[in-house]
Amino acid sequence: MNERIQKLWEQSGGSYDPGNQHVWPSCKILDPQAFAELIVKDVTNILRQEWFNENNDKEETDKRETAIRLGKKLAYMKSVDLITERFGVEE
Repeated sequence: MNERIQKLWEQSGGSYDPGNQHVWPSCKILDPQAFAELIVKDVTNILRQEWFNENNDKEETDKRETAIRLGKKLAYMKSVDLITERFGVEE
């Protein structure tokens, strides 16, 4: 299991035995809703962080670059909105 998915799995109440990698952990002790919400929030946080990383150290040089940067921000934020809306996750 991917390390990040394992961490989210455990945060949602699941447990994982790395010695038994061929068997998916028991769903009896997992909150599937919490697990799904954690994955969606993780994805949207990646989008937000990616935009921040691309634009944090940029100096405003001209109006065209500013417009392009703001357009990209709108695209990232629209993606976050669409993802959270589709899966019914509130930020």
